[in-house]
Amino acid sequence: MAVIIANGLLGRGHQVGVLASLQTGKDFNLEDGIDRFHVPVLDNNGQKNGSELETLKRIRAVVSEYKPNVIIGVMEEWTFRIWLACLGLGIKIISTDHNAFERPESHSLTKRERFFKFYSNYLYSALTVLTQADAKLLNGRFKHTYVMPNPTTFKALETVPTKSAKVVLAVGRTYDWYVKGFDLLIRAFGEIAKDFPQWKLRIVGGSDSGADSPIFAIIRERGIRDQVEFVNFTPNVIDEYRNAEIFCLSSRYEGFGLVLVEAMSQGCACIACDYKGRQREIITSDSEGICIEADNEELLAQSLRKMMSDNEYRQIARLGAIKRARELSLEKYMDKWENILGSI
Repeated sequence: MAVIIANGLLGRGHQVGVLASLQTGKDFNLEDGIDRFHVPVLDNNGQKNGSELETLKRIRAVVSEYKPNVIIGVMEEWTFRIWLACLGLGIKIISTDHNAFERPESHSLTKRERFFKFYSNYLYSALTVLTQADAKLLNGRFKHTYVMPNPTTFKALETVPTKSAKVVLAVGRTYDWYVKGFDLLIRAFGEIAKDFPQWKLRIVGGSDSGADSPIFAIIRERGIRDQVEFVNFTPNVIDEYRNAEIFCLSSRYEGFGLVLVEAMSQGCACIACDYKGRQREIITSDSEGICIEADNEELLAQSLRKMMSDNEYRQIARLGAIKRARELSLEKYMDKWENILGSI
């Protein structure tokens, strides 16, 4: 998100600098013309690079020389650190939160997370949250709160493409399988797989990690090894979206399903598990896809069956998904940022 914001603001004619704890090399895809500053928290051996006070002094030195009008913080801890480093400099700081402000009891917020979400945000000039659901939850707690959904950097297709692969695609960290709901997805797919032998479930974001993996155990239990594929992290995930008929976001909770928007932009018929209305802000109607409550294996299996068996509805959902993804474009995202910068 830092790279997307920086590149976007540069394209709108702003002078932009990026300060990071890592070297901002080519892997970050920053545009030429963006000033880059490196304040290492860790040394080359992974050890802490001096005291926290020394880190704050380094940040303050960079900011004092660069003299920005506004600082946009992307990580909560770094935003707080920058606020401390910039005390007395009179610089406006915007905090951007990229996670939901509530979670299921099984994965409740830690005390540290609650501090950064519900207390440190009082310190800043403005806060952006991902969804209307989060803004409603905060209920005016902070003076200037803006809803800023994540954009897709993928250009939405003009028409529904022809796809030959009967693939149900999921994208996410497999080591974080519980949060991503991959156990639910595999069980749900296993319930109907025998009725759809030509279909495969393809999970991108890591390997099955061998016989000891909990999700691999479910695959063995359901006898669907031939219909489930795992793919390691890939820089070309857009190709996965373009090849898949169906995309499924099975997460038990999500701040905002960016992978869902990406899949919609490339003409996937989408199924999303929704925690307290957040994914319903992406799939807003049945013509754009199927949105069901989270952590419900039975409903997920029913939705998969509907999408896999009903070709006519699948085509309607694919077209609706493309149209909806256009409303979450990078251009509109940058329009929102321009409005915020002009109002604080």
